[in-house]
Amino acid sequence: MKSFLKWNSVVPIVIFGFWFGYSVFYYSGDVLHYRDSFSILKRYSWDDFFTILLNTYSRNGIAIFNNDNLYHSKPDIFAITLGFLVSRFTEEPRWFFALVGAIYFFLMSRFLKETVIYAGRININKNWKVFFLFLVLIVPFYVGVTGVRFWTALFLFGWMVLKFINTGKIRFVLYAAASCLIHYTFIFPVVVMVLTFFLNIKTIAKPLIILGVVYALLSSTTSSLDFISDFVKLFDNEVIGESASGYLNEDKLSERQASIAATNWYVQWRLHLINLFFLLFYLIDFFYLRIKRPVKSLFFERFYDIFFLVSVFTLNLGSISRFVYMFYFLVLIRLIEIHKFDAAKKYSIWSKLALPILVLNTFVTFRAGFYFVDPYLLFMPSFFLVFIESDISLSQLLIGH
Repeated sequence: MKSFLKWNSVVPIVIFGFWFGYSVFYYSGDVLHYRDSFSILKRYSWDDFFTILLNTYSRNGIAIFNNDNLYHSKPDIFAITLGFLVSRFTEEPRWFFALVGAIYFFLMSRFLKETVIYAGRININKNWKVFFLFLVLIVPFYVGVTGVRFWTALFLFGWMVLKFINTGKIRFVLYAAASCLIHYTFIFPVVVMVLTFFLNIKTIAKPLIILGVVYALLSSTTSSLDFISDFVKLFDNEVIGESASGYLNEDKLSERQASIAATNWYVQWRLHLINLFFLLFYLIDFFYLRIKRPVKSLFFERFYDIFFLVSVFTLNLGSISRFVYMFYFLVLIRLIEIHKFDAAKKYSIWSKLALPILVLNTFVTFRAGFYFVDPYLLFMPSFFLVFIESDISLSQLLIGH
């Protein structure tokens, strides 16, 4: 764990990200769309590129050129900038995914470094290691490459939040806002971060927490998307409504829920167990543990509480619910903080509860991730995939489907 504090520890992590990104298997989802859009991007001129950038946040920005080109289908600039620059040198989209992988794993390693600094480097015990490992594995290893934007933005935002907490330097708040350039929806947590400076919800936290838990349970069966979608569209029906349609769309949510229903029972139980574990710990921490183990940072505590409310109120809102991972991060960091001083192992019950969930989560995410691993990656360096590619993924090779 201590090696994350050393700069040379980043190098093998970044090399792995580059290696995995270059060799990614084009199975399904965004990774296919980015691959197919790369040939369109190759035809753009520099004038086209600057026109897109200058109109990113304009009323007609999303509709410029080809809206089916995933590189500029949303109002942010990371994918279009990196993709366009790569397309100046090669027609092979693998180099784009290689750089995405390197950037993603670099940001993840820096986030983990700040976690070690915040939690402390002394009294590292087995329970501490369980939760640190959970922090490493809670986000599936492959999504930073296959998803390109959201998860890269998530680790940049998380890194800068912890950097601000550890140093107190306000510039890291501004750096956290740069996550909006990678994925535009991060304006949401950036606003939450800014509000944390001004809001102290301590006096009203208890009723809000109870309301949030009830809301999350009710919204699991009764959707409130219609209300929220209509509210969002009040600001600008054409621009915001259109760009948010992929996240606040009842049909897409129904499709997503149908796909979840078709998954294996252990996949569904993994989601339920993770949410239950983090919810249960937060409630016990808020009402009991903080009396004995106060949170190290006042800003962390406020941000932790506010993001809990954000998470429970967005838990069942389709893709926007992915922000719950920021709450997962905060809970795991809090658990690491508590167990650092737990020499008597008073709180070891939490690691015992977490371990089987961690094992199940790792099994499920690696099972899914193997769909995006080329089998040749196990037998030869990834750059050989310039000359040869497999017709099936590692998962299809091992399992048969």
